[in-house]
Amino acid sequence: MRLERASAYSAGPLWYDVTTNGNNGTPSDPSILVDFDFDGVVDFVDTLLVGSPQNPAQPWTISMWCVRESTATGNVGIMGTRSGNTGWELRDMNAGALDQLDIDFFPFLRTNNVIPAYNDDKWHMISLTWTPGTPGTLQGYGDGVVHLSTTIASDYAASVLPFVFGKSPTVFWDGKIDTVRVYPRVLSADEIARDYAAGMAAHQ
Repeated sequence: MRLERASAYSAGPLWYDVTTNGNNGTPSDPSILVDFDFDGVVDFVDTLLVGSPQNPAQPWTISMWCVRESTATGNVGIMGTRSGNTGWELRDMNAGALDQLDIDFFPFLRTNNVIPAYNDDKWHMISLTWTPGTPGTLQGYGDGVVHLSTTIASDYAASVLPFVFGKSPTVFWDGKIDTVRVYPRVLSADEIARDYAAGMAAHQ
């Protein structure tokens, strides 16, 4: 799935997947697709993607560009596949900055600080890769550079919930998100660095 800036269509309203897979995104509010600004209250995008991110036996990579704008305390969700005690979710557990993204694999396996601390109001590209195995391996990247590589003691429980971003599952993102890409494989560090370099001009 590749949801690019130029493939967002607010009058539709759909955020079109530019691959041939048709995993389009439907926003809760069409105005999201005008400025990519999520209000932290009700804004999110549901996609049609049900595939590798929901299945712990399959590899995946997820990347997106984002800015956190809220100064509120408490959890802020950014993306995931969680449904009850299955799947996973990525949340910012701190206030006022994109500074503590924690991933919760269900049932109840948390990995903290999967990207670097970004205490500013600028765009950053965050990426996650999952390599299945016994144990599985999670890697977190910030701005094209690996920040965390860790093993997960046991697989997360498979989910049937389509991939969603802008919330996880009931706490919402206050800020901007665009250029969301999901791959059914583990991208190399060089590939992630190239994606970051390619997107820098549009995110200054």
